[in-house]
Amino acid sequence: MDDLKGKVVVVTGATDGIGVPAARRFVELGASLVLLARDSEKADNLRTRLVRNQPKASIRVVRVDLASLASIAAAASVVRAVCPKIDVLVNNAGVMKNRCELSADGFEINVAVNHLAVAALTLHLLDPILAAGSQARIVNVNSAGHAAALQGGGEVTVRFDTWKSDPDYSFSMAYSRSKLANLMWTYELAERLEGTGVTMNALHPGMVKTRLGRELSSLITVPFHFLFSTTPEKGAEPIVHLAAERDIARVTGAYFDRFQQVRSSARSYDKQTWKLVWDETAAITGLDYVGMHRSLPGNRQTMRVP
Repeated sequence: MDDLKGKVVVVTGATDGIGVPAARRFVELGASLVLLARDSEKADNLRTRLVRNQPKASIRVVRVDLASLASIAAAASVVRAVCPKIDVLVNNAGVMKNRCELSADGFEINVAVNHLAVAALTLHLLDPILAAGSQARIVNVNSAGHAAALQGGGEVTVRFDTWKSDPDYSFSMAYSRSKLANLMWTYELAERLEGTGVTMNALHPGMVKTRLGRELSSLITVPFHFLFSTTPEKGAEPIVHLAAERDIARVTGAYFDRFQQVRSSARSYDKQTWKLVWDETAAITGLDYVGMHRSLPGNRQTMRVP
C-alpha cells in the first residue's frame, strides 16, 4: 500500500457506512482529506473523531447535496479553490429508495445520485485531477447489482425513459439500472482519459451492512441483507485498495469485485451504449470531456455542452 502523505483525497458518502472507515484509513495513510457531505454536522463530528486519533490530520468538510446539480457545481467550485490538485477522487455515496422520488432537477433519485451526481462531480473536478499527473486515481463504488438491470424480455439494459419517472418503479431495478449506467459511463471516461495517466476504475465492495437499504420494507430482503452482509470496515478495504495499492497503479477501465479484477456483466461492455449513456449524461449535466486521444495531439480539455 502506498503512503498517501502529501496527497489529496476527496470522498463522498464518508459520514455513513463504508465511507467512515475508508475516511479513517485514508487519514491513517497520511492523506489530506476533503469530505463532501450533505449533513455538515455529521461530517464535522467525523472530522473531530478523526483528528482526535490523528492530531496532525488535514481534513476539510464541504457541504453538497448530490441530488442537486447546482449544489454539486457549487461544492466543486469550493474544492477547486482550495485544492489545485486532487490525487484521488472516491465517488462512494449512493441511495436505494423503496418508492419513486425525484431529485431537485426532476430526475429519478437513484439515477440522480448514483449516476448523474458521480458524472457531474467527476467532470467538475477533472482539472485538478489532471493536474495531479500520472498518479491520480478515480474510484467509483458500483455494485454487482448492475447485472440485474433488466427490461421486458430479460435483456440487460439502460433505460433512459426511466430517468425522469417510472410508473412501474421497482427499488431493485431502479438501483440496478443506475449502477449499470454509471459503470458504462465509467468505462467510457476511462477510455477518454487515455494518455493522461489518470486511472479510473469501478468496484463492488461486497454486500455490506450499511444504511443504504434502510428504507427497504421487504420481510425477505432485509433479513437476507443483514444475514449475509459483512461489516463496513471490511467493505471499505477494497476502496482503499483501489485508491492506494501500488501494484494496480496503472490499471484503468476495470471492474473489481472486492480485491479481484473481474469482468462485469456482458452488456456492460457494449460500447455503443457507453456512448449513448455518455451523450445523455452530458446533455443533462452540461458537462463533457473530449479526451486527449479524441482531439489534437497533446490537447486535453473539459468543455461545457451548449
